[in-house]
Amino acid sequence: MIVFKASVRNTIFRALSRVIHFITRRNVITELNDFDMAMARGVSLIRNRPVVLGTLIVLTIGDWASTVICLWFCFYALGKSLVIGTLLTGFSLGITAGFISLVPGGLGIQEGSMASIYALLGVSIHTALLAAILFRIIYYFIPFLISLGFYRRLLQAD
Repeated sequence: MIVFKASVRNTIFRALSRVIHFITRRNVITELNDFDMAMARGVSLIRNRPVVLGTLIVLTIGDWASTVICLWFCFYALGKSLVIGTLLTGFSLGITAGFISLVPGGLGIQEGSMASIYALLGVSIHTALLAAILFRIIYYFIPFLISLGFYRRLLQAD
């Protein structure tokens, strides 16, 4: 409702503005209005070209699926084949813990959370920790290192 109904969004933004002003004594209505205008432009684009929304949804599902598959292969490489329920539970809670932590990138928090959750779900703590670290390396660090080569080329192009 907040995304597609401007009147609901305006009501919530006014209430949010009052709360923020009460707590911080700072007026954020301009920033909220700018955000509202950006949301309205985005919704207009989606309504005019619904294929864009469909494409974003498909790409998002593909991204999450590839992430879960990567984690499954990390466990499989260590000799442990997890059922989908266990895999998704540990994955979603571990990723969420890393995401909401105050540590940049959830570094260490995500791995520790995943390992702990998988251990609670019956996986050996050693296997779970190794799989979580292997997952971090394969899914995050290796693509980052590869992208540095492209970044260097971009700097040389300027």
